[in-house]
Amino acid sequence: MLKPEEIIAARILMNTNEVFLSSVGAGGGPRSSIITKLRSEGHNVIYFGAPINSQKVQNIRQNQNASICYYSGSDSITLLGRVEFVTDNTLRKQLWHEWCKKTNAIALNEYDFCPMKFTTTEATFWIRNKLSTFTYE
Repeated sequence: MLKPEEIIAARILMNTNEVFLSSVGAGGGPRSSIITKLRSEGHNVIYFGAPINSQKVQNIRQNQNASICYYSGSDSITLLGRVEFVTDNTLRKQLWHEWCKKTNAIALNEYDFCPMKFTTTEATFWIRNKLSTFTYE
């Protein structure tokens, strides 16, 4: 059963186009960027993509640990988790089409696109002036 914070967080994410992604950079420090959300499942699974030769993809290949943050008004959500590369060809193609529509990146072909899936292991919510943290398996 979902907690009220998780329901609110899912609604916020559903209405959010961009989220903040922090990954581990080449030197071991944080590397943050704004990414276009392609799809989401609830509040804790987010699909996104990047050019396959980008620094973002290179860093994630080295270390799959990441954090995603998003917000609406004074409500904010910080997710810790792992990124995996999408290998299912049908899903890859669907995500590439969604990415092209959302980013106007028509010059990038589907083979130069790297779709990824972030799955949450811990979520911290600041919702309605209340702080709470949940862990997930």
